[in-house]
Amino acid sequence: MEATIVTLLIVGAVLLFLEAILPGAILGILGAGCLVAGVALSYFKYDPQTGTWEFDGQTGTWVLLAVSAGLVVGVIAWF
Repeated sequence: MEATIVTLLIVGAVLLFLEAILPGAILGILGAGCLVAGVALSYFKYDPQTGTWEFDGQTGTWVLLAVSAGLVVGVIAWF
């Protein structure tokens, strides 16, 4: 699951970067969707002992803060 989250976040960041070069809003929408999905998935973790998904608010919040900080830095760099 961690690999999926990291992949979604990296693909989202790359798509948002490419949106600045290739306008049209399609890549931006897909990139934002990847970032949202990555953050949403980071709030849950699979427990193999019980076979259930558990809420992991601490990790999800750290990922949300990191993505938010990255977006703020990207916007500041853009202007």
